[in-house]
Amino acid sequence: MWNLECAGFPPDDEAGADSPDSPTEGTVWGLRSGPGMPNVALASARLASLGSLAAIAALAGCQGVVTEPSFTEPGARPGTFVAPTVEIQRMTAPQIERAVHQVFGPDVSVTLPADIDARPETFSSVEASRATVTRRTAELYEESALDVAGQVMAAAERYPSLAGCAPDPSAACARDAIGAFGGALFRRPLEPTELDRLSGIVEAGGADPEARRLGLQHAIAALLIAPSFLYAHHRGEPVEGEDHRRFTDWELANRLALFLWSSIPDEELLRAAEAGELGHEEGLEAQTRRMLADERADGLASRFFSEAWRVHHLDGDSKSTQAFPAWTAEMAALYRTELDLTIEQRIMREDADVRTLFVGDTTFMNGALAELYGVEVEGDDWAEVPLPPERVGVLTSGAVMAANANPNRTSPTHRGLFVLSQFLCGSLPNPPEGLDLSALDATGLTGRQIVEAHLEAPSCAGCHAVFDPLGLAFEGFDAIGMHRTEELGQPIDVSVEVGGRALDGPRELAEYLVDDPRTPRCIAHNLYGFAMGANAGDAQRALTGHLGDRFAGGGWSFTELVVALVTSDGFRLYREPGDAE
Repeated sequence: MWNLECAGFPPDDEAGADSPDSPTEGTVWGLRSGPGMPNVALASARLASLGSLAAIAALAGCQGVVTEPSFTEPGARPGTFVAPTVEIQRMTAPQIERAVHQVFGPDVSVTLPADIDARPETFSSVEASRATVTRRTAELYEESALDVAGQVMAAAERYPSLAGCAPDPSAACARDAIGAFGGALFRRPLEPTELDRLSGIVEAGGADPEARRLGLQHAIAALLIAPSFLYAHHRGEPVEGEDHRRFTDWELANRLALFLWSSIPDEELLRAAEAGELGHEEGLEAQTRRMLADERADGLASRFFSEAWRVHHLDGDSKSTQAFPAWTAEMAALYRTELDLTIEQRIMREDADVRTLFVGDTTFMNGALAELYGVEVEGDDWAEVPLPPERVGVLTSGAVMAANANPNRTSPTHRGLFVLSQFLCGSLPNPPEGLDLSALDATGLTGRQIVEAHLEAPSCAGCHAVFDPLGLAFEGFDAIGMHRTEELGQPIDVSVEVGGRALDGPRELAEYLVDDPRTPRCIAHNLYGFAMGANAGDAQRALTGHLGDRFAGGGWSFTELVVALVTSDGFRLYREPGDAE
C-alpha cells in the first residue's frame, strides 16, 4: 500500500513543555496576561484542571501511517463493519472563523493567518486530527482571541447576555455572559467549576469598573483559546460486549456540525443533544436534514470534492510561470470558482444525480473565464453556459486538470493516479527502494512517449500499466488546464484502453467511470474519511461498500448519501488509538 508517513514538527518547535497540571505562569489556558489585567485575576485564572493549550499538543500528535484502500469485490454486508480509530481533532482556521461568526456575528474579524493549518495531503479534517500545536501557533491563537474579545466588548450592547454588563459588569451578569458564550463555543454546558474560575477573573477586578471590564474581556478570550473550543474532544460511552465506543449526543452534535457546516452546533442542535435525540437514528436524521437545508451547508460538496481532487492546493504558486507565463493567482481563483459554483448548484441546490458532474455539458463562467476557455460570455456575473465541445463535466475543468499536473508540464501518471484513487479506490505498492530513474530522460518526450517508456521498463511497468493509461485520456489539456491539440509539434492522441475496453478521450473515460460499480463505493469511502477526520481503511470497506451501493441504487443523490452515512453505526462508533482492529 502507499504509506504516507505523518510529518511532525521539529523537536525544538514542540509545544508540550508545559504540564497539564502546571499551566504557564500568568496564563489562562495558555493565554498570557494583557496590559492592565489585575494580578489577582491572573492568580484566580490558573485553570489547571483543563490544562494549557500548549500542554494538549501531545494529544493531537501524528501517529501511525495512512494507507489507501482498495475495492476488489462488491460491497460487503454492513454487519461486518469495524469501527475506525478516531483521533482528537483540532478545528482548522476556516472552522474557527465560522464558529466565531456564528457566536459573535459576521462583523467580528478573525485574524488567524491561513498558514496556521498545514497543507493537507489528504482531507483537512484528517490533517487536523494529526496537527500539533507549536509555541508560535499558540501565540497566534492568543493574539486572535484577545482581538476578538476586544471587538465583542466594544460592541457589548449588541449581545443580549452582555447588554447589562456595561459599563460595570456585575458578578451575576458576567457569569451569565460567560455561561452563554462558553456553552456555544464549547458545544456543551460549562461545568460549575469552569464558570467559577472564569467568573473569578472578573471578580478579581474588585470595585474598579475598568478592571472588571478588562477581566471579562480576558475571560471571553480564555474561552476562545481553551482546548474545549479548539478541539473536538470525545470520551464516548462504552458499548456492552464490544471493543469500540459510542459518541455521546454532545460529541455527535459537535462532529455533525464540523462535517456539514465546517463550524459548531447552533442552539437547535445543542437542544437536541441535551434532550438525547441524537442517540437514535430518527433524531440524527431529522437534524441532518435540517442542517443540510440550512445555508450554512453551502460549500459542503465543493469542500469535499475540491479536497479529494486536490483543487484546494491550486493557487498562484502552483505552476511555473517560466513554463506558463499566462498562469496567475487570478486564473487559479477563476478555476476554483467555476468548480465550486458547478458542484454546489448541481449537488446541494438541485440535488441532482452526481453523475451529471462527470458527464454534464454545462458549467458556470463569467467573461474572464470564458476568455480563457475560448467561448463567448459577457460581463463579470457568473452564469450557467454550455461547455466547449472538448470538455466534459468537471473532470476536464481547468481546476481539476491544473491541480493534477506537474508545475511545468502535464503528467499522465498524476492524472491517472487521481482517477484510480478518487473513482476506483485502487491501491498500489510503494516503488521499490533504490529504484534508478536516471535512465529515463523525459527531455523532448511527449506525455504518451513517457508512458511508453514507463511500460517498457520492467521495474516500472507493473504499476504504471494500472494508472498511466487513465491519465493519457486527459493529455488534450496542458498543465494549466488549457486545451491543446499538439505537444512538441506532434498531434495528441487521447485514445486509451481501460479494462480491456478502447476509450476515445475524456468523455468516454467519464462514461466508463460512472458505469463502474466501484465509483459510487469509492465516493462513499472517501466521504466517510472526510466526515470522520480519519482515513477510511480496508476494515471500513464493508460499510462504505454498502453505502456506495445504496447511493447508486438511490439515484446518486449526494445529500441522501450524507444522511445514510451519518445515521449509520459508522458515524456513531469509533475506537481509541491503539485499539486493535
